[in-house]
Amino acid sequence: MRLQQKSGFGKVRTPKAAIAAAAAGATDTARGISCYRVGKIATGAGQALCIVRMISPFVIALDIEVAFSGAEQASLVIGKEEIGGALAMLGGKRAELRPARAVDPEAILADPSMLAGVGRRALPRVDVDVRARLEVMGQGMTARICDISTDGVKVLVDDLLCMGDRVTIVMRGLSSRLVGQVRWCEGDHAGIAFDQPLAIGQLNQWLASQSAPADQPDWSLVSRS
Repeated sequence: MRLQQKSGFGKVRTPKAAIAAAAAGATDTARGISCYRVGKIATGAGQALCIVRMISPFVIALDIEVAFSGAEQASLVIGKEEIGGALAMLGGKRAELRPARAVDPEAILADPSMLAGVGRRALPRVDVDVRARLEVMGQGMTARICDISTDGVKVLVDDLLCMGDRVTIVMRGLSSRLVGQVRWCEGDHAGIAFDQPLAIGQLNQWLASQSAPADQPDWSLVSRS
């Protein structure tokens, strides 16, 4: 079927269907890509995990359970990308991040570090400074939680941990104990992967309950000498 037809006046006329198809093709690059990825949103008011629902060059749709005020500057960490822009709260959990610069949705979602099981924890980590108690083989020890995500924590301990150790973690503000396994050790730091991931809502509620300022750590629990 020919896409162009000559009118009685000798002009070239393009059918409406072809015009519509061309217009659709021109806007494809500006359309968003739907996804369901965990990200970390940070503003001057704090940090929280969120769900990234859609990414387009100029708008990123989010579900955020923390009531950040809208229209403030924020940064979104998703995979290895950190995207800055204005945060707009749309009501309920819905929000939009409007990047300061256009982003490439396909490149962001193709990042292999976002795939489960690649290297150390692929999910975003929230920096914290919180006391905790670890139980290893029936023995208790004190620790600091340095960062946390839905699938694990990084801890600072006085007593050495070993890869493969089974660990139970008790933290103030969490009613349930977290059970996991030591996946890596470097000096007095170790990474523990949870057997059962925390729900994002549960983790965000716990983060909101921590009132100690992150820039004023209390190291009295752990000696580094």
